[in-house]
Amino acid sequence: MSADDRSRDVPPGARPLHEHLRLLVDQMPAVLWAVDRNLVFTTSTGAGLASLGLRPGEVVGRSLWEFFSTDDPDYEPIAAHRRALAGTPVSYRLRWNDLTFLSHVEPLRDATGEIVGVVGLAQDVTELQQAHAALAASREWLLAVFHAIGDGVIATDGAGRIELMNAVAERLTGWAAADARGRPLAEVYQLLSERDGTLQPAVVDRSVDPAAPATAERHGLVRARDGREYWVSDVAAPIPGRSGRTAGIVLVVRDRTEEWAKQRAAEQVERARSLELLAGGIAHDFNNLLAQISVNAGVARRAAGADALARQLADIEDACARAMSLTKQLLRFARSDAVQRDVVDLGPLIRDHCEFAARGSSAAVAVDVAPDLWRARVDPGQMGQVLTNLVLNAIEVSPPDARVTVTARNVVVDRARGSLPPGRYVEVTVTDRGPGMPPDLAARAFEPYVSTKADGRGLGLAITRAIVVQHGGDIAVKSSPGAGSSFVVTLPAIAGADERVEESPPLKARVLMLEDEPALARAVAEFLRTEGYSVVHVADGAAAIREFDAAAARGEPFDVALLDLTVPGGMGGAAALAELRRRAPDLRAIAMTGYAADDVADHGFTMALAKPFRVDELLDAIDHTLRAVPAPASGR
Repeated sequence: MSADDRSRDVPPGARPLHEHLRLLVDQMPAVLWAVDRNLVFTTSTGAGLASLGLRPGEVVGRSLWEFFSTDDPDYEPIAAHRRALAGTPVSYRLRWNDLTFLSHVEPLRDATGEIVGVVGLAQDVTELQQAHAALAASREWLLAVFHAIGDGVIATDGAGRIELMNAVAERLTGWAAADARGRPLAEVYQLLSERDGTLQPAVVDRSVDPAAPATAERHGLVRARDGREYWVSDVAAPIPGRSGRTAGIVLVVRDRTEEWAKQRAAEQVERARSLELLAGGIAHDFNNLLAQISVNAGVARRAAGADALARQLADIEDACARAMSLTKQLLRFARSDAVQRDVVDLGPLIRDHCEFAARGSSAAVAVDVAPDLWRARVDPGQMGQVLTNLVLNAIEVSPPDARVTVTARNVVVDRARGSLPPGRYVEVTVTDRGPGMPPDLAARAFEPYVSTKADGRGLGLAITRAIVVQHGGDIAVKSSPGAGSSFVVTLPAIAGADERVEESPPLKARVLMLEDEPALARAVAEFLRTEGYSVVHVADGAAAIREFDAAAARGEPFDVALLDLTVPGGMGGAAALAELRRRAPDLRAIAMTGYAADDVADHGFTMALAKPFRVDELLDAIDHTLRAVPAPASGR
């Protein structure tokens, strides 16, 4: 029976209302229908029928089985109607002619409450579903962008609880997004002051006004859940919500660890340069004076024989040597400090110096050296100083009977790390159980006159760093208050040792000496002549070249050149040697310097003689140089 048929049975007084309701139902943007207990349509109406290509009442008298062309009782619309006949309302989605309908069916009861059929309502939700799909796709795209951002991003709700975190934020905090979701931001992300390591105010407390701009950029240290530390900057902005309220905040965290390390390294280099100039200048002048005293005392001692005067002159030489050890402390700051490097098995060196440092202490020093530890080219004395200094520091800051650990491992750097290029390295770590250091002190631990101990002078670690850097390595500290400190020394590893070839020297050699200090030059020349050498002295590099050319023209070439590296206002030894090597590629040369010198091999020198030197050292240096294979020209 259609709605038109039923309208004839309505009493005349009720017909206006009935007509009004019929118009409303017919024009409703949906599909309404009813079936009897045999699932045969008794009613179909609603403006939504047009989208199905049907007219009101067109399907009346047809069964659902016929309408859907199925005999499957589990087909969803059929199953839903059968459940409604059993008294259970059912909602389901129906795809029809590329359209999606949200359908709902209810039991249809007569006046006595008996179920006589099913009544249903279906609404076309195709556009709504497409909008939802587009929204989901947009959300997926935004999430992909969110996780691809190179900075850490954390979003919270209005109460400051975390809603979203990207992958970078997970790394910086050490929290997985799933674990952090719902937790207070202040629990997951804590920014420590770079000055004293104290906790900075929670960013949520600073971004509650939705109209407020982003907070000022902050800088500090973040300690991740896994213990790793990162230097970061962050900025937070409120997320405006409804009714003028804040829906949450978005926090952007940038990892500046590598940038910070480079900046600190540059600052340390700049500070070191200033000290290098001061230290090198003082040491140069002082060593020149000491060299004059030492050489003259040595000449006089050899002439005095074995009497008391000879012993007193030897004491003068010893005093000069001790004074030189003081200038070496200044010269440790010079980047070009000349060191006598040999290929060294670091294992025994580490064990010996750790044992020495631990003597007389109640602290236990545990040494763990990898059995296959690579060798390194180092100055054993200087590297021993580094190890002793670090272990003594560790013992001093650790509680009585505490354990200090020293480990040595092989490491491979795949890509540039700070000042270290890719390559093979030996990494030595000294770990104490002391009070640790706040971030600002740890960052400046290697600066001169910055002490990590209450009674320290602030030079030990600065000298240690200078030695390590001179060896092409790096040193870093990992520390936090209450957790002790670890000092990590990284040194370039090598495959094997150099081989040396010796040859017999001439019995007595001709020496070309470049020295701008007249008193020192006179003392050295007179001494060498007494030892049977022929010596020509000049005061600058240009004169050395002229004398060399003149001697060669006479057929009396020089066998060895003894060249002062630094000549104020004139050509120094390095530049002079470059010119001399163009004339005689096999010329043997010794660098004399009041500085700790450049790496003399780079300039083509066979070895260096640091002022002040004993006359015995001078003879040994000349003998060694005459026996050695000439150093190759540097091409400078």
